Amino acid sequence: MSKLNKILEKNLADLKLKYFSENYQAAVQLATETQMPHLEFLSELVDGEVAEQNIRTVERRLRNARLPFEKSMDQFQWSHPDKINRLQIENIMRLDFINKKVNILLISGSGLGKTHLAIALTRQACINGYNALFTSAIEIVNYLTAARAANCLDKALKRYLNPALLVCDEIGYLPIASK
Repeated sequence: MSKLNKILEKNLADLKLKYFSENYQAAVQLATETQMPHLEFLSELVDGEVAEQNIRTVERRLRNARLPFEKSMDQFQWSHPDKINRLQIENIMRLDFINKKVNILLISGSGLGKTHLAIALTRQACINGYNALFTSAIEIVNYLTAARAANCLDKALKRYLNPALLVCDEIGYLPIASK
């Protein structure tokens, strides 16, 4: 490996340009063989890097969303429950409500797909560039109660106020008493 290659690879690593680092040699070879213009060569490498970074960003958002399991709308059983308003759910999945800062409530009996829809909604938000958090009502209460006892409630509240989408599941399972 030449000195120039070592310097380039170090700089690419320092800049965290993983795709570029892993693919530039093959791209140079192809560009040489096909007499690709320099700008096209560079553009293809940059496009690949951007695509890889977008994938990693979505993966990071999905990890940070703390989904309990993977669910999508493709997996949803529209035949159960009978009375679900499919058009309304599909409209919610467009995510317009996030920028409008409108709340969405999914209300039904147990076992009818609210959690599935909530997970799919959270996943959709992450894919579309929003930071999201999926949690349960009891987890929020326990976390904030512990934070209040540790005198760091302001900091703890940011965990729930910062995401563009906060999905709170299992609200009906929690008796909430006020003090």
